[in-house]
Amino acid sequence: FISPCDSLLSAYTIDENSSFSIKGSRYRVCDLLEDESLAKKYEGGICLIFRLCASDYHHYCYIDNGYQGEHHFIPGVLHSVQPIACETVPVFTLNRRSWCLLETEHFGPVVQTEIGALVVGGIVNAKENCSFVRGEEKGHFDLSGSTISLLLEPGRICLRPELLSVLDSGEESRVTLGQWIAYAKID
Repeated sequence: FISPCDSLLSAYTIDENSSFSIKGSRYRVCDLLEDESLAKKYEGGICLIFRLCASDYHHYCYIDNGYQGEHHFIPGVLHSVQPIACETVPVFTLNRRSWCLLETEHFGPVVQTEIGALVVGGIVNAKENCSFVRGEEKGHFDLSGSTISLLLEPGRICLRPELLSVLDSGEESRVTLGQWIAYAKID
């Protein structure tokens, strides 16, 4: 299992009440995908969040061999509030994002979501409904400061021990495009 990009990596267990901070917004898995039945399939699994910094290479690749379905583009929403309310409550945003289901050879079905800023975060994915090879470019972000999340079913991967020790402490770990970060869990 390789990193799809240069980034800072975080990992979280998914349960029915999980929410994750991504680009200044809090997302439950069902909010991220806007698909409650698909989100339920990943309960008990793991959410990997790859936070790209301005200096990172903003292209990303496939984590394994497999087949990719269609892209589901979500333009994002800005919930504006009255100016007086903004003094105590921040404006609520759900960022622009695109997700697809990757049927991977070694890790089962993985949902990959690319997340950009609300209006300016361009997400460019070159193809859909096709086979892919580990390390092949999947797409790129037009602007810097973007995020990728991967949802994995329970029991599919084991993170490398040196990553796990950092992630278990609540810290992010620096990873690079194509770096080996996990292996398939074998029962």
